[in-house]
Amino acid sequence: MKTLEQYVKNKTGLEYYAMLKTKTEKELSDLWEDVDERAYMWFLEFSIPAKHTPPAYASGEPTCSGENGTIHTVGIEVAGRYFLRPAYLEKFDTFQYIKEIQARFAVEDSPWHTGKRRVGG
Repeated sequence: MKTLEQYVKNKTGLEYYAMLKTKTEKELSDLWEDVDERAYMWFLEFSIPAKHTPPAYASGEPTCSGENGTIHTVGIEVAGRYFLRPAYLEKFDTFQYIKEIQARFAVEDSPWHTGKRRVGG
């Protein structure tokens, strides 16, 4: 699990943005990182989310513009764990993100994924 400082450490500079611009959504889906709650909340609270379909959101500020649209930082909580990655805003899909997380990380089934989450507990 990475802290906010660890997550953003190597995500600055022209090389990083140039790399992102050339990626497809499928290639970006390989960039999920397990982060702590502070990192997840920082991107959520930094500005009003561009999209927010719980438990996922796209940060309000784009990271850069890619060949297929604007790329934003996407955050999601799955089974009490937090994850971030860059994603095309136009391809925002909460259920796809949950599937990607479950395929890549050892996480339990999420009540969000099954659609059985109840409001208020």
